[in-house]
Amino acid sequence: MGRKLPTEWRPYHGSKRREDVIRELWRYNGMLSLQDRSEKYKRMALSPFAFYRGTAHLYYHDLKKIGLPESSSFHNGETRTWIQGDLHINNFGAFCTGEGEVVFDLNDFDEAWIAPYYFDVLRGASSLCLQGQENDFSNKKIHDFVVEFCKEYLDSLERHAGGLDYALVTAANTHGPLKAFLEKAEKHNSRRAMLEDWTVLRRNKRGFATGRSKLEPVSKDDYRILSKAVALYKDHLDSPLRGREDYFTVLDVARRLGAGVGSLGTPRYYILIRGETDDPDEDHILDVKEQGLPSYFPILSRKEKAGLLNRFNEERAGLRVATAQKAMLTDPDPTLGYITILGRSFSVRERSPFKKAFKLHKLNKTKHFLAMSHHWGTILGTAHARGNDADPDLSAHAFEHAVLDLVKGKRDEFMEEVAAFAFNYAEQVDKDFQLFKELLEAEDI
Repeated sequence: MGRKLPTEWRPYHGSKRREDVIRELWRYNGMLSLQDRSEKYKRMALSPFAFYRGTAHLYYHDLKKIGLPESSSFHNGETRTWIQGDLHINNFGAFCTGEGEVVFDLNDFDEAWIAPYYFDVLRGASSLCLQGQENDFSNKKIHDFVVEFCKEYLDSLERHAGGLDYALVTAANTHGPLKAFLEKAEKHNSRRAMLEDWTVLRRNKRGFATGRSKLEPVSKDDYRILSKAVALYKDHLDSPLRGREDYFTVLDVARRLGAGVGSLGTPRYYILIRGETDDPDEDHILDVKEQGLPSYFPILSRKEKAGLLNRFNEERAGLRVATAQKAMLTDPDPTLGYITILGRSFSVRERSPFKKAFKLHKLNKTKHFLAMSHHWGTILGTAHARGNDADPDLSAHAFEHAVLDLVKGKRDEFMEEVAAFAFNYAEQVDKDFQLFKELLEAEDI
């Protein structure tokens, strides 16, 4: 048996930790403009969880420091699959599937790649602790939430290893706050409502409302380059939309500003396209976002780094992100793809008319937080199982069976190991957050 996590992890502080935090923040954010970096840090300073959302790179730096996942007895060479890579409970949300059904699922794949499942499980559990503390739950209750998350994760792997279908989480099979959330998303959201938020209608044609704070116009050169890129991208799709020149007719282009926390400042564009008809209320918006290497790339082995670069080098990073969504989602968006512009790689997907974030701060009842922990575990287990089964380079169900073999007769030990790490790392994040605020006030970052 490998080393137990609880005896190996202890929160760090003092001058050495200060140096680590400053170095990691600068390494990851130093290339941002002063304005974008200031805005990102302002958002990260709102809470320990907000800081955590913006520092996946620091999390992976710390895992390497204590030899994870290699130090765990619940890891071996077979427990790799497609992972989300920046797993926290705010990276789940509502959107519509390729068939138009509104679901609750993973919604961010910028950091995804084939890697140890434990990266996602530990990071997700730590985020659950941070939000639970922010919502004023006791440690005992938070422990119950983490256990439920782990239990349902493993139960999902068992179901899929047994050949059961990949179920979607919808309003029809949920209850409580999540059911109400999804019903509201279906009732109050629509394509027309989304278009009215982001565009203006002039002479029966839509264009982006670039006078608003979240969008700015692009230069004529960028408009031309992005339009040509879309014309090429459409011919490389692996969906029924492939080659549809009418569908992908570009109507307008704008730069998207201020989105997210961890990726704030990353070049991102919205492209308005015709869609199926000439009706301006049926236009579609493509979300085009620059991608690079995942933040855990530095801690991968030489062999793992080579495997990633051979399949998805930096000029194909957008393809990695699109491939991850196709692998991990049950009914993915048919516009998923990528474009390359002057060596820079961008992921492409449709902006869902039903895109909506769950308000985590409203989870103030134990039964509601416990129910959400159940759903988060279900979704992550399903995504990992499907990612393994969907990828031609991986053996179907091998991942599920490998994890289940390792936890056989040791489920309680697995849950306690995850919980111990999650609580300890949440304490680390809180200490780092206080340090971060001090550094901001002293203008040392």
